Amino acid sequence: MQFPSFIAKRIRHNEAGSFSATVSRIGIASIAIGVSVGIIAFAVLLGFKQTIQQKIFLFGAHINISAFALGNTYEEGPLSINNPVANALPKMPEISRWQKVAHKSGILKTLDEIKGVVLKGVGKDYDWKSFKKI
Repeated sequence: MQFPSFIAKRIRHNEAGSFSATVSRIGIASIAIGVSVGIIAFAVLLGFKQTIQQKIFLFGAHINISAFALGNTYEEGPLSINNPVANALPKMPEISRWQKVAHKSGILKTLDEIKGVVLKGVGKDYDWKSFKKI
């Protein structure tokens, strides 16, 4: 363990104009720049995290409630408006807003491609103001 320490001290305490002192200063500066760029990148990422989450949840939802169906399909059966869950949602203080939506799967076909799509239908009371804010 003494040999690496000896080499490090020799390199670090050289004359100001020597090659090893210049390389040492460049190394320290590049590490400092790299760490500061990393800190700035994480600050930007965490600053936009809430905005990104909000945009994602505008297209989806925090919770989806649908009728139980067997099989693996994007089609959802209708859920009665007068069911116990729909009647309990407005009474919960944790829920600020709930919307009725419907999904319909389909296929888009061009001359050389076929793509699957899921269309989302919204009701008249859908909150369009949220899209304008962000």
